[in-house]
Amino acid sequence: MSLYNIVEYYDTESGQYSKKRYEGVTETYVQYFFKKRREIVLGLLRKILNGKKNLSLLDIACADGVMLPAVDGAFPGVFSKFVGTDISPGMVEVARKIFSDDGRFSFFVKKECPKERCDIAFGLGYLSALIYEEEVAFLFERLKPGGYYLCTFATPRSVYARLKLSDKPYLKDYRTYAEYRNMLDKYFEILEEVPYGLFIPKLWSVPIIARVLQPFFDGIFRHILPNLYHEKVYLLKRKP
Repeated sequence: MSLYNIVEYYDTESGQYSKKRYEGVTETYVQYFFKKRREIVLGLLRKILNGKKNLSLLDIACADGVMLPAVDGAFPGVFSKFVGTDISPGMVEVARKIFSDDGRFSFFVKKECPKERCDIAFGLGYLSALIYEEEVAFLFERLKPGGYYLCTFATPRSVYARLKLSDKPYLKDYRTYAEYRNMLDKYFEILEEVPYGLFIPKLWSVPIIARVLQPFFDGIFRHILPNLYHEKVYLLKRKP
């Protein structure tokens, strides 16, 4: 998919992005996947905040800003500034409307994002090996030395990729988790990595059962078969 088509897709999605993925009772694997990512990110943040105050957070590929209220609600009073940026003007416009009453939040189309240094940054759900160096350059203009970065990468070896994405052209952009570690180690100290999204065929055909069994299976096999999980969240610290 070209950059133009990606922007067009997310502009179209901007009015319903959060609702489709995060709101209401979890009925699908995709909804579970996004909510689980959010849960993991909040858990990793909890490990690094340690009573800190007056922090700033940059959310790269922020969509409609959906992650930021979760962070603010989980850690009240910790963050004094939130900046979101996205390649989709439609997403940025929706985010600005949602947060228009709170001066701590600001949103920018990516090419217009200011180069102010932040304490923590997100890169969730959009990174690939093909754009990694470019994204690190963008990040390092905006993340303090020693600052924290939470990002995600997907693998072609996951059950989901093999069963659901085999015909997708972007699958070729995926790498193994071992390859991602080598990429990340060049610029970051890897503090923790958490796999999630073990796809179990047919499980979500009965959501009431899946809501119980999916977290159970995710927890049981995480340390045994991590390469079968669709993504990992990485907690990183920028090297000096």
